[in-house]
Amino acid sequence: MKKFSIISLIFILSSCASTPELQPVNFLDTTLIDIPEKGVIVSATVGERLVAKGIKEDGPAIEIEAGLLVDNDESYFKCSLATNDKQSHFISRKKTSNGDMCAGPFNYFWIETSLETTANCDGTSKTSFICSSFEENKFYLQRRPDYDLNQSLVRKTRKQTTSSTNFVQELVYNGRVDNNIKFIYREFSQDMIRPAFNQTVQYDFNESKFISFKGLTLEIIEANNQVIKYRLISNF
Repeated sequence: MKKFSIISLIFILSSCASTPELQPVNFLDTTLIDIPEKGVIVSATVGERLVAKGIKEDGPAIEIEAGLLVDNDESYFKCSLATNDKQSHFISRKKTSNGDMCAGPFNYFWIETSLETTANCDGTSKTSFICSSFEENKFYLQRRPDYDLNQSLVRKTRKQTTSSTNFVQELVYNGRVDNNIKFIYREFSQDMIRPAFNQTVQYDFNESKFISFKGLTLEIIEANNQVIKYRLISNF
C-alpha cells in the first residue's frame, strides 16, 4: 500500500512539473448565415446586401504592425526588436500561471534602432507568442515579459479562418435603370476578407416580378434607383 502511495505521489508531482506554461484554448465561433427571413417584406438601398447564406468561422486574434517592437533593449547589446510585416494570429493559448491569453508565434528580429544590422545586432530571427495581460492593459512577449513592448503596434482584433468550411453567398442591390433592376452576386470563400467571385446580373422588371439565380428566388415588390422592396421565397 505504501509503495502504491509513493508511486502515485511521484506520478502527481511529475505531472505537475510537466504542465506546459501555455495551454491550448479554442475561441473560434461558427456562425450560420441565412437572411432575411422567408416570406417577410423587407427593404434595402443600393449597395446593401439583400440576401446572404453560408457559414463563417472566426475568433479573437492579436495583430501587430511592422516597426520597432522594442526600442533599444539594454539587456541585449542595446539592440532593438523589429518586424517588417503586418502579422496576426488567433488567440489560441492561455498562460497557466495567471490566465493571460496569448497568440502566435510572431516573427521578429534583432536590429539597430536605425533599422540597420551590426555585429551585435545582426538581424537574428526569433519567434514568440504575444500575450494580453489579464491584470494590466498591455501586451508583452511571452518569452520575455520584461521587455518594454511598443503598445502602439499591437492590438486585439477578430480574424476569420482559412478553412474550406467558410463559404458565404450574397446578393447586393445595384440599382435600377429604366426597366432593368441590377444586382451583384458575390461568393466569399476561405479567408472571407474579399469576394472570391463577383458577377453582375440584371432582370427586366416588366417581364416578371420574380427573379431566380443559383437556387435563390425573390419577389420584387417595388424598386427604384435607390431602394428595393422585396420578399425572399427561397435562399441559395
